[in-house]
Amino acid sequence: MVKYVAKRILLAIVTIWAVATLTFFLMNMVPGGPFLSEKAISPQATAALEAKYGLDKPLMQRYVTYMIDALHGYFGVSL
Repeated sequence: MVKYVAKRILLAIVTIWAVATLTFFLMNMVPGGPFLSEKAISPQATAALEAKYGLDKPLMQRYVTYMIDALHGYFGVSL
């Protein structure tokens, strides 16, 4: 019974990791960005917002940060 429960828990962890990874990369493939709206802002303001939220970093660095934060229960600021 313990072996069955351990297997199910491991499978759940792998599934959650796969869904989180897939979601992260799909959201980064979508054209546009979180700061695009009907009203245009200056490139300096866009750069400042990207720096504030870490969007100016390479994709893999953002992924590692995302996964570490998710393990600690922090899922970022809601936009």
